[in-house]
Amino acid sequence: MGTVCKRWARAQRRNNLLPIEELREVSTPQLECALDELGEIAGKLNMVEMVTAVNHNTERDKWLELARQGKFTTPHLEYNVDLLKDAVAKKTAVEKAAANITAACAGLPATVVGGDLRALANNRVAEVNSMISAADAILRKDALTAGRKMIALYGLPTNVNEVKRIIDAHRNGSPVATAQPIYSTEERDKLARIQLDAEALRKLYVWVARRYGIADSRPVVVSDQATSPDVRDVSSEGPIVVIPADFTLKGTSAAAHVIHEVGCHWRDSENVQRLLPKVGAGALKPVDELLYKGHATWEGRRVNLCVNRQVKLSRAFYYPVAIHYAYHNEALFAETARYLYDFIKSEDVPVEQTLDNVWKVTYRVYRGNPQMERRSGYVYTKDRAYFQGRQLAQELKDAGLGYLLNYGTLAMRDLAVLVNHFKMVPQGGFPYPEEPVLYREICTKLLKGESFT
Repeated sequence: MGTVCKRWARAQRRNNLLPIEELREVSTPQLECALDELGEIAGKLNMVEMVTAVNHNTERDKWLELARQGKFTTPHLEYNVDLLKDAVAKKTAVEKAAANITAACAGLPATVVGGDLRALANNRVAEVNSMISAADAILRKDALTAGRKMIALYGLPTNVNEVKRIIDAHRNGSPVATAQPIYSTEERDKLARIQLDAEALRKLYVWVARRYGIADSRPVVVSDQATSPDVRDVSSEGPIVVIPADFTLKGTSAAAHVIHEVGCHWRDSENVQRLLPKVGAGALKPVDELLYKGHATWEGRRVNLCVNRQVKLSRAFYYPVAIHYAYHNEALFAETARYLYDFIKSEDVPVEQTLDNVWKVTYRVYRGNPQMERRSGYVYTKDRAYFQGRQLAQELKDAGLGYLLNYGTLAMRDLAVLVNHFKMVPQGGFPYPEEPVLYREICTKLLKGESFT
């Protein structure tokens, strides 16, 4: 990845780059209408929703009960058949929208700008078709095809050895990262005693979103169905932010968490929607989240180090290990879970906590697999983006390309199209600029016991 960043840095130093705003200027009403047509379809296609097991809680509880006895099993995961059928039924409508996009693209100027806009639009069509094909494979219980589609959409991790080295070092006593925090021990202890429930977190999200000027772009809701906080550009309900009803968060984690979700995910989406003509965020946000997760995890880590003394080892480090093992060994769920447990267990971590981590990671690697009992090499690789994306973000910063993180919703292949031809810093600056020290205001209000209303 470092080689890519260096190449992009060289491209961005050229003197003949065009303003990024020109992409909007060459777009035509016909193309935007056709993209809206595709977006109307894609905006209701959420791959995460389609691979979320409807019997997750039941299977988790059964699995954990047996795992406590040393028995690692393979759960039986079931999916929302109606949701999958609805996705497959959109195929004809997608073909019609794709034809309209092709016709509209023919009217774009035969210039670099026109060619790049055409490439971005075609990328979106290909991705929507891949999601529909994946849904069809899950419905037909074809794990082999479904797995291939997931890898085509999300890619495979490329940094497994690096991750293993960090995990090994951590188990031997080395922290993941340390820094001199800006808060005293007493202040950190006070923050640690603060517990935010789902409703308190919802208010914090909205308060931060107002600071960025993006609060009116989507609702923030507490949901009984969500399993983790999620900023969604695409869902069956449209753009939305969801927080699980049973979610709680310590005050020491609140600032890093909200900067991750709102200051990066949500803000990146709004920036790209303002800068590009419908092809990089919103209903047509790419599913490749390497830059998206990379930006958020990098900023979250920075804030975490400012607030706390060190960054702990998180589940983000375990995903590449589990994905790599499951894919290359065509392993069953039980085998990957056992391997991961043996790899990450530590005398310093309670067995119950380790098993909980093993379930969460292994489940996310196998979710969407319609044939859990078959050795197909199926892996759902979306979560490789956490650790690998953070590495990418650091490399972009090191190469002087940190501003590209404001385009967090774009896929890597989209950036590869744009950086060679356009000045990626907008002429008037980014519509919603970052506020690097906003986390201090959050911590100050928490320490004073002030409300986020």
